Amino acid sequence: MKVLVWNIKFFSSSRIVGQTATGYAEAENLSRTKNDAARALATLSYIVSTVRRTAADVFVVVEPRASAGEPGTLADSSSGGPAGLILLLAHLRSMLGNTWYLVPPQRINSTQIDIIDGGSRYTECIGVFWNSKNVTFTGPWINTATGPAAAGTPAAYTGAYANVVPADSTWAGTTSFADITGFPDPTSRRPFLTTFTEVAAPQRTLELYSVHCDTANGARAADAIRRIGFVDAAKKIILIAGDFNVDVSAPTGSGYLSMNSTFSKGFAKLYPGPIQTFYNRFPQFGPTMLRRGPDATPGNYSKNETLDFALIHLGAEAGNIDNCLCEAIDRVAQTPSRIGRAMSYALSDFTRGDNPIPVDRFRDRFNFGKIGTPAGIPSAPAVLADGTSDHLPILLTV
Repeated sequence: MKVLVWNIKFFSSSRIVGQTATGYAEAENLSRTKNDAARALATLSYIVSTVRRTAADVFVVVEPRASAGEPGTLADSSSGGPAGLILLLAHLRSMLGNTWYLVPPQRINSTQIDIIDGGSRYTECIGVFWNSKNVTFTGPWINTATGPAAAGTPAAYTGAYANVVPADSTWAGTTSFADITGFPDPTSRRPFLTTFTEVAAPQRTLELYSVHCDTANGARAADAIRRIGFVDAAKKIILIAGDFNVDVSAPTGSGYLSMNSTFSKGFAKLYPGPIQTFYNRFPQFGPTMLRRGPDATPGNYSKNETLDFALIHLGAEAGNIDNCLCEAIDRVAQTPSRIGRAMSYALSDFTRGDNPIPVDRFRDRFNFGKIGTPAGIPSAPAVLADGTSDHLPILLTV
């Protein structure tokens, strides 16, 4: 089973839909509108092609923005993040087949504190897509007339969410965990739990906790996650995956030691392996963090930080930990090679000794510009893209 997990920074519909420019002269409006359409298409193409090339069975998008509301409630389908997820589902179906579905997203943090960005307040949700050819969504909660619940009378989804799940499905995920009120605080982002069963034998079950831990207290959030009442089963895979906001890049670093101490029993760590590039700055674990396009160079486009990884527990009949793998999908360095690059040129084309391609081309929309941290720079040339994320996706094979 393959699970692709990706923190797509501030994900919303505007990331994959071009915006119409207003307030300028007609020719300038048209130019800006065309440019933003190209920017959005580049981002969308990069995301969908990565899902296709990794052959993911489950695809998790971390950090979609959502409107105000309480944790565990369905995110407003018309707000930016959920609307973007629904639109992304339409493109996945168009490009990869109608077997793709989306778990209706729920808010994972409270409106009391939220995430502050330029003075704005908003909640987050998590998007979990699945390919029904290979796995079946099984909850663990259900949708009711009043929203997601642990028990009650199942009710069909309505509105925009009616079309994102199979016609007969009333299953729901959950952000509620007995006896734990905060991750690490009552207003922090909570894990989003979804469960799946393999379609083919041996029909293992996946208990997937998608996480975006507290930025300032990732280690404390991980400790709260540890206290969830996990229940073992022979064919069950328990997978905790996402952006932990704990840097485990160095084996002597505080983040690495903290995770080893917190999850010292029952869970194995799945960290991304070293990414082998011509400059090989990462001898321990592969980086999962990227720079802004205008700041990046072919030899220095990522940061020596590993925040995205997974923790796994396998039941007695759920598989062998030696066959489990975490890979950072770096489509700049084309690592792993089977996934392929997402740039017009190979990374080596920018570093060859004889007539290398200029660094400005490395940063443009057709190369790293569409991959790295979103960066809107009005003074930059029109070919410079806003980018997709400050995180690389990770592919978990379990």
